[in-house]
Parts: sequence; C-alpha cells; structure tokens
Amino acid sequence: METCGTVLVALLCVCVCEPAAQRDREAVSLEQRLTTLEARVRAVIQNIDPERDAMDREYLASQMETQLNLTKHRMAKENAEMAAQLTALQTRLSTSEDQVQSLQTRLSTSEDQAQSLQTRLEDLKSESEDQPKVAFSAGLGAGGPSGYVGPFSSRTTLVYKRVITNIGNAYNTSTGVFLAPVKGVYYFRFTVATYGSSERVRISMYKNDQQLIYNYGYNNHQYGYEYVSNGAVVEMEQGDTVDMRLPGSSGSSDRLDENWLWANSRTRLYDNSDNHNTFSGFLLYPL
Repeated sequence: METCGTVLVALLCVCVCEPAAQRDREAVSLEQRLTTLEARVRAVIQNIDPERDAMDREYLASQMETQLNLTKHRMAKENAEMAAQLTALQTRLSTSEDQVQSLQTRLSTSEDQAQSLQTRLEDLKSESEDQPKVAFSAGLGAGGPSGYVGPFSSRTTLVYKRVITNIGNAYNTSTGVFLAPVKGVYYFRFTVATYGSSERVRISMYKNDQQLIYNYGYNNHQYGYEYVSNGAVVEMEQGDTVDMRLPGSSGSSDRLDENWLWANSRTRLYDNSDNHNTFSGFLLYPL
C-alpha cells in the first residue's frame, strides 16, 4: 500500500510541474493512466493481503509451536522432578513403615518382657511373703552400764541380753541360743572385745555341740581394746542351734589345754553401752 501511494504522489507531482497546456492535453490520458494505476494497485493489494495473511498465520503457527514445545519441555521437566520427589517420598514411606514395624515388634517384645517381669515379680513377692523372716542381733552387756563378763571355770554359753533385732524370735534372750525355725542356709557373725593390758580373749561358735569357729586374741597394749571378729555361713536343719561360748580357765576341756599359758590364764570380755560384743545372724534362704 505504501508503494502504490508513493507512485501516485510522484505522478501527481509530475503533472503539476508540467505546463498548463500540457496538463490540458494530457488530462484525459492522465485520468486513464490513473484509473489503470488504481486498478493495478488494487490488484497488487488483492495479491498482497492473502500472502500477508498466510505469512501471519505461518508466523503465528510457528510461535505457537515454539511456545507449545517450551511448555512441553517445562512440563516434562516438572513431571520428572515430581516423579523423583514421588519416588523419594515412596522410599521414605517404605522406610518409615519398616521403622514402624520394627518399633511395633520391639514394643511387643518389651510388653512381653514386662509381662514376664511382672509375673516373676509377683512370684518373687509371693515367695518372699511365704518365706520365713528370721534375723537377730544382740549386744552382750555386762550386767550394768559397763564391766567384764567372765572368766568362767568351765566352758559357758554367752547370753547376749541387749537385743537390737529379733525378727522371728529365733534367738532366745534367756539362754543365748539361736534355734533354727526352718531348714535353710544361715549367716552368723560375732565380735568380742576385752579391755586392759595383758587381757586375753578366747571365743568359740558352736552348732549344736560341734565347734565351728575358735578365735583368740591378746591385748599387748597398756590401755585400749582388743577385738576379735569372725563369721560363717551355716546350713541348718530345723531345730539346730548356734551359740557363742567362752572357754573355761581350768583347761580341762579347752582346745588349748596343752598350752599352759592359755590353759591357766583367765579369759574375760569387756562391754558397755557401746555394744563392743555382738552376736548376729539371719536366714539367707530356706531349703
């Protein structure tokens, strides 16, 4: 269209520039040429518009195809990313399910163990309630705030009168003898003491009439105490006895009667409110 307009303007300029006479002569010719030119312009225009439309459509189709390809590429990328995320989520879900299953198994095992422990605890509680309670501990005393016990001319059972504990009343505070209420394994322990220079200690533990332990000590200090301690685990039948005995000074039936130093020496214990001399025992478990 711009090209045709330029042609028309050029022609008009030519016509104006010519002399007036020539314009008159050529008016008719110019009008004819103009008509012909207009017809040619219209033809050109008619030929140009379809080509432009086709070009526009082709360009638009190319643009749309390019945009579509870009969209497809973007969507493919997004789909790939979403697929990767989905795979990761599925993996995490599978791992979580495995962990949950493992935790459930562990929980079930722990519950079983707890139930087993609870049952065992109840059994032990029942056994403990059924088991006899036997324990005692007593101090010797000296018939007053303080003083000596002994010496004795013959072997004598010590009577520990200051009772600290006597659960089950298996220890007799009148005789100093422990009587086993049930068959079982028991633990016994004693401590004896004397006070003063050159004092001697001899002590024996007896089960029934059988000597289990014999200990002695000698205080070679001018002042102060001399202690002797010992203990034993003893298996006992119901009715068996355990007691502590102080050997006699005559030596007629003592272990060291062949030793004149011990056979003719006195043996005595010293005690006061501090309970330097004690006798204790308890049931470990019945048999």
